[in-house]
Parts: sequence; structure tokens; C-alpha cells
Amino acid sequence: MHGSKQPETWNIVGLVTVAMILGVLMIAESIGLFFIGSRYLGLSGDIQALNTFGLEIMIYFAIFSLFVVRERRHFWNSRPSWTLLGVLALDAVIAAILATFGVLGMKPLPFPTTLIVIGYSFLFSLFVNDLLKYVLVRKMGVRW
Repeated sequence: MHGSKQPETWNIVGLVTVAMILGVLMIAESIGLFFIGSRYLGLSGDIQALNTFGLEIMIYFAIFSLFVVRERRHFWNSRPSWTLLGVLALDAVIAAILATFGVLGMKPLPFPTTLIVIGYSFLFSLFVNDLLKYVLVRKMGVRW
């Protein structure tokens, strides 16, 4: 871990601006995935399946976005702790089990559908959103 030699000053307006842009982008990406699920994965006529699918979208985007927001540079510039990695991996596995077997009142979804959600949220969070965050942070001089 690297620290600053001087006290940190935060550009709160810039930080909130970056967060808002990333939040709106993640909503748009989630809507895009929801469209794919309803249109191309055959979920459009089944509200319960769409509910499970939507929950998976929220869970996996939340998991992968934590890697993006914990680092002001690219997400790969620092390794998360083993505790964080373990907890997020456990969350991902539990979410996949819940969605695949349909426990807790959820409609079960085929495991390949879960893999599509994981892959999509991984790609957009860790590459598209991370690149945009990196550019915005540098452009606006945001620190955290």
C-alpha cells in the first residue's frame, strides 16, 4: 500500500460527479442486460424469472463495481485483501446457487444464464467502467 506524504484533500464535487456518471452508466448497462435477458434469453413472458434475473444483475454489478471504486487508478493497480476477495467470491457463489436452484421464492434460472450475467457485468464493470473512471479521475483531479 502506498500513502501520501502530505495530508489528502478531496475534490468532493469531482468525486460526486464521477460517482454519478458511473452510476448512470451502470444503470444503462443493467438495462441493456435486462433487454438481452428478456429478448434473447426467453425471459420476457415470465415475471418471476425476470425478477431473479434482475436480482442477479444487481448482485454481480455490485460485486464487480467494488473492484473499480476501491482504486483511483485502474482496478489492477492494487490487489484487494484476501478477506475482500473471499467475501466477494462467496457472495458470487451464493448468488449463483440461489438463482440456479430457485431458493427463497426465486424462480430458478439455467446456470448458463447466470454465466451470461457474470460475464457481462465482469466485462462492463472491470473494463468499460474502470477505463471511464480512470479517465474521469485524471481529468477532474479527483482524489480519494
